[in-house]
Amino acid sequence: MINNNVVVTPVGVILNDINYGELKRYTVDGHVVYSDGWRLHNTGLDGILGEATEPVYSELTHLNTAWHVAIGPGNVSVVYMSEGCDVAEICKLISSRSGVANVIANSRVLMRCENGKERHRATLDDYYTEVTDEEREATRFF
Repeated sequence: MINNNVVVTPVGVILNDINYGELKRYTVDGHVVYSDGWRLHNTGLDGILGEATEPVYSELTHLNTAWHVAIGPGNVSVVYMSEGCDVAEICKLISSRSGVANVIANSRVLMRCENGKERHRATLDDYYTEVTDEEREATRFF
């Protein structure tokens, strides 16, 4: 179970000493996700995830930061989810709105969706030879 140390500052939400920016809460077809609202706005992706609301900070303690969904052809904005979310479904939904979405972990694309359809799926074992059970478990979503 993930239990992040959450600190809210005027310049962003800090989870376990990493600044994730101005995290906002979005609901994508019933799925709750989080993204940096400032980055979405400044990369022209406003509206891709729907209407932003302020995050429920207690939910952030269970945010999985081992992987994320990157939006757009240049992976310019990222989306985080809590444990237990259907990452594959969310990636497909986001790609149907943005054209392209990738699930990324350890700097590797584990899933790529284009226009709502899955195009690629992999695990860390497809990229690395010495994946630990802990890394495998933290990045497994299908």
